[in-house]
Amino acid sequence: MYKFLTKHQPSSLDQIIFPDMATELKFSSYVDGYGFDHILMHGPHGTGKSTLARLLPKLIASDLKDGDFMFFDAAKDGSATRFRELADSFFATTAWNDTGYKFFVIDEADSLSAEAKRLLRGIFDRANGNTMIMVTSNDLSKIDPGIVDRCKVFNFSCSEPTYQLYRAQQILQAEGVDIPEAVLFDFIKVHGHSIRELMRSLEDIVQAIRSKDQPAPQA
Repeated sequence: MYKFLTKHQPSSLDQIIFPDMATELKFSSYVDGYGFDHILMHGPHGTGKSTLARLLPKLIASDLKDGDFMFFDAAKDGSATRFRELADSFFATTAWNDTGYKFFVIDEADSLSAEAKRLLRGIFDRANGNTMIMVTSNDLSKIDPGIVDRCKVFNFSCSEPTYQLYRAQQILQAEGVDIPEAVLFDFIKVHGHSIRELMRSLEDIVQAIRSKDQPAPQA
């Protein structure tokens, strides 16, 4: 069973594999208090959208309380009934953290039922200036244009190899494994199509190196 995805879960923005520098700078501005938008992140599976959606609220509000953050996983249950239930619960309370901000994440929103997608449009009308709504999608064409228009849109379809290289070097350093940069860069070209694939492949190569370094068993 692969462990790196959990073991090396990002806890800061410098551990996120961003698609480009402009995206990194914009998310940094949110953390630094220089912006507060509704956000839509789109791109293929395994590009770090959900991870970033979970992390960002904790970085903006360091004392984030449970009631200040709602994560709705539409891929698990995209029904309108469940969506309405959680939304009503979320908007019935005020924020308890020091920033006064609240965060509602709708993950894989393209998996919402047709009725739930109609409800999603209304979610934005219920959000005041202290509520950030974050939507992730694997297929932007399935998101209502009215929702897209209300959000700052980020394309996570392809990340620059330099970002993947930096994160891979962080992980290998934490694991006490050294791989020449040129070799690692070529490795990323093959395995960096998604963050999940990269993490699994890094775990495989770390285990292979450690197995090779193991002393031969004694007779």
